[in-house]
Amino acid sequence: MNRFFRRCSVLKFILLAGFIWFLVFTILISSNEESKLKIDELKSKRLSPKIRIKNQPSFNDFDDDFAEIPRKLQKNITSHIKIDHTIIREDDYIYLVPELREDILNYHKRLNLVNPGHMGKPVILPPVIPLDIQEKINKSYEIFAINEFVSSLIPLDRELPDIRPKYCHQVNYSNNLPVTSVIMVFHNEPFSQIMRSVFAVFKRTPKNLLGEILLVDDCSTRDYLKKPLEDYIGKYPKIKLVRSPTRVGLIKARMIGCVNAQGPALVFMDAHIEVTPGWIQPLLDPLAKNPNASTIPVLDALDPHTIEYRYNDNPETYMDHLGFEWNLIYKWKNIPEWEKKRMNNPCEPIRTPTMIGAFFVIMKEFFEMLGMYDPEYEIWGAENLELSFKVWMCGGELYQIPCSHAAHMFRKKHPYTYPKGGGEVRRNTDRLSEVWLDEYQRFYHRATNFQNRNFGDVTEQKKLRQNLRCKSFKWYIENIYPDVSYPSNVQDPSPQQEKVAS
Repeated sequence: MNRFFRRCSVLKFILLAGFIWFLVFTILISSNEESKLKIDELKSKRLSPKIRIKNQPSFNDFDDDFAEIPRKLQKNITSHIKIDHTIIREDDYIYLVPELREDILNYHKRLNLVNPGHMGKPVILPPVIPLDIQEKINKSYEIFAINEFVSSLIPLDRELPDIRPKYCHQVNYSNNLPVTSVIMVFHNEPFSQIMRSVFAVFKRTPKNLLGEILLVDDCSTRDYLKKPLEDYIGKYPKIKLVRSPTRVGLIKARMIGCVNAQGPALVFMDAHIEVTPGWIQPLLDPLAKNPNASTIPVLDALDPHTIEYRYNDNPETYMDHLGFEWNLIYKWKNIPEWEKKRMNNPCEPIRTPTMIGAFFVIMKEFFEMLGMYDPEYEIWGAENLELSFKVWMCGGELYQIPCSHAAHMFRKKHPYTYPKGGGEVRRNTDRLSEVWLDEYQRFYHRATNFQNRNFGDVTEQKKLRQNLRCKSFKWYIENIYPDVSYPSNVQDPSPQQEKVAS
């Protein structure tokens, strides 16, 4: 009997061992098949590899700017803008990083430069410069009114410091920020400036907030901005290029951009601006709360000689707000005490009477409702004040945002010509005065020595103002810009007051 039980135990052991081996074998086969599927899937993904800019804050935040990598870079890109690339694999993604050309690296060696422009630092050339390089520098000033040679030495995706005050890092923004279309207008701009502006936006904008970057070409004539530019940006599906067949100027080109943009939020910025970390969320937050709001950042400066990112890091003095003189040119002013008292904390948006034209954010629907710009404005000038008056007087709000920084290239002269010789700005301000200043336009007439200049028909613009039921300019002065400076100490723009004071 004992022998029988021993045989049964052995049989059970054999059956149990066989069952265990069967399970192990099944798991191994299953694992192998799953591994094979993953490898095949990865291989399949690598058959259509993706590209993106390196050094994003988070790989998961920016994967929408992927594009198919061309099998070979276009050979017909001119040497002026040809850029090599390094492909870096990160998991199953491939990143395309713009690299400096070999000739640029040779200039670095000749001039003893190491990572020029990094973190916004100035590019300082040695006191003695070789003749061929000096000729390039002189030519760049002549053509672009900046040191474009130095600009070309700086990586297109250079790093910039996070210069926001500490308290800005503690702000919680809305979870419903609108997607943006970034619109940049250019006319014969340097390639390095355009693309550094583009890459700054790419690197520092979360994917869920960046819908597209719309480049609007205002009929540029330089060859490197033709097919070579198309070939280069063709690798980035979020960059779209719209070309005007004739020279229309910045104002009309921005209107072209608006018509072609997806929105719903529009970021208008010049093609010689670099944004810094954290730039977009604080600009969009007021729009999420009020779609009739418009915002501008703290505008720092790019040095035209060294391409240094210049800023004031003193939180007590780094901000001004914008007003205007009676010749209808914008003016930087100290933030008035009554506005400081209105603010509950240093992060709060600051009400500003006007905006600078280089950079602003607005909802597409609101911008179109306001009629965009006066379509009879020509080239450049007065459009920033017109939009400022429209926003405030027609039901909106305009804010400067302390927690958003960007730098603009302020040039001493325009590197382009005005088709009609330069009288366009005065014609624009004449129209602005006639439509929006009401009885206050006599101050403009005095400041500009107005004597029946021909500024065209403004009937449609006056009708637009009436249809929008916009407030009076007197309301704007009393409620938005009470610290305006009057000529001859006139405080009331009545004809009698002016006569007494003059």
